[in-house]
Amino acid sequence: MLSLFHTKKSFTRAFFSQIRSISEAIEFNDPELKVKIGLEIHARILSKTKLFSDADCFDLTNTPVNKNVGFFDAAFPGTMPALNRRGIEAGLLTALALNCDINVMSYFERKHYFYADLPAGYQITQQRNPIAQNGYFKYPVVNPKTHKLSYNNCKIKRIQLEHDSARSLQIDDVFLKLNKKQKLPENTLLIDLNRAGMGLMEIVTDPDFESAFECYSFARELALTLKSIGTCDAQMGEGGFRVDVNVSVHEIDKSSDPPIVLPGTRVELKNLSSFNAILKGTEYEIKRQREMIRKKQPILLETRTYDSIKGITISLRSKENQYDYRFMPEPNLLPLIVYSTHLKPNLDTLKCDNNKQLCLSHEFFEKLHSFKNQPEFYCDFDKVKDQFEHKDLPDKRRMFLVNKYGMTHEIAFIFVANNLDYIIKKLISHRNITKEDLKLYTRVLLTEYLNQVNENPDLEKIDFELQCAKIQSFIVLIKNKKISRRIWLSFFKKLFDFKNLNKLAHELAKDEDLYVITDGQLIQSTINKVFEQNPKATNEYKMKDKKRKKIFDFFVGQVHKELRNIAEPELVEELVLKNLKNLIY
Repeated sequence: MLSLFHTKKSFTRAFFSQIRSISEAIEFNDPELKVKIGLEIHARILSKTKLFSDADCFDLTNTPVNKNVGFFDAAFPGTMPALNRRGIEAGLLTALALNCDINVMSYFERKHYFYADLPAGYQITQQRNPIAQNGYFKYPVVNPKTHKLSYNNCKIKRIQLEHDSARSLQIDDVFLKLNKKQKLPENTLLIDLNRAGMGLMEIVTDPDFESAFECYSFARELALTLKSIGTCDAQMGEGGFRVDVNVSVHEIDKSSDPPIVLPGTRVELKNLSSFNAILKGTEYEIKRQREMIRKKQPILLETRTYDSIKGITISLRSKENQYDYRFMPEPNLLPLIVYSTHLKPNLDTLKCDNNKQLCLSHEFFEKLHSFKNQPEFYCDFDKVKDQFEHKDLPDKRRMFLVNKYGMTHEIAFIFVANNLDYIIKKLISHRNITKEDLKLYTRVLLTEYLNQVNENPDLEKIDFELQCAKIQSFIVLIKNKKISRRIWLSFFKKLFDFKNLNKLAHELAKDEDLYVITDGQLIQSTINKVFEQNPKATNEYKMKDKKRKKIFDFFVGQVHKELRNIAEPELVEELVLKNLKNLIY
């Protein structure tokens, strides 16, 4: 079996050093303090229309403001919600991926609060009886120091469906010019209703995390999982995957036996707009609370956010006075029924508003098929489960790479995290490749390709088939030694330049005269020219043994520079060494 991790350490060093650099983790080994962290994730449902209206809900970046807005989204009087069936299916698929219990009957409620981004004055959500609950999620964690991969488990408290609020933009200390005559004053709040009404899945975890890096790793794996099953695109920059982090640092009373973890104060971090913000913001908040405990200062129950420029968390508002959201059942939506021959109702989880058990018999649930007359409120769970079984979850994709290609778990983790597994399967399918070929494919994807993706994220938007064709043509040139290894990286960058999108590697090499130079006479004449231009270096090579390796490297570099780095490296080194030896003997 081919062990790619041990043979290709240099190819993965950059990736793991990146993990190490972004995780300058706080060494939290204080035996008198304990960290508890829980997450609330708002994942936007990947759907053509909004959750309760038929307004479009895609391409927020390029859509003009207040363009995709339904009457219900803008809270026009008399409008009624119409449940999008896609939202139910997405919620159930996500529940299966997170190993949750499915509630055969759930219902929607109104959560009342008044803010400019909520036109109706309430949000439709599932606070008391969500679509799924009591799950768990297994996620990988890479040790930043040893690069070893391990797995942690996190309990999922619930998954609930709800609709999103509008996007608000605060204008502070600047004037926004609307036209030649009108300007907006300072402290103006602008509202874009394009986002209002979009379907969300709120995923709430138990406080099972003890470090910022665990939160970071969980969020990355969850985003990858939702992408894999097609329920969320997880675009954090567009607000499609928002994470709230609840941090509390607890003192430990060691005077009792066994020691008791004392109650702590929970601080919520909101509006974390990137995975790096999750990591750095949580790290800072742990450090801040730890210092306050050591100084015997009280920690306030509040909502904070992370300022990525200053590298600190700042207070948004106090939560000392708990806000009463006045939850009430949504009168315009029927209960949501999930039917399956394998699902049995848990009557203990069905509660009335006064928290008393609902008086529903098993005979009632046996007649759930009658709800087929209301298809938007009735979902056949068996069909959804059949869809789920055809999905490739990240862990399944990693195990395929390990078993099929002999990759280590660490290499497979990198491949799946960057969707390289799809590319390598496309490249080597229907081809008879050797172990050395597989090493070459792996090397190109881990270095040249990932380097380009990091520099130019738009690279992933290029047509998949075209990407694979260009990568394959590049590998053919390398295998046949048609281009110098000194220009592999720069050549690959040119290959994926937008002005060269329609060119394959051999076409680009021909058009720009980048084929490798193997003409010994041309290389020899270049060496003679370089020697003539650097008489001091040639004399030093004759006289000083200790500097010979350095001078040799200097001449090799100068020759390559004269020949635009496209000469055959082995031939250049051979001829330079031969000429330098002739200086001595």
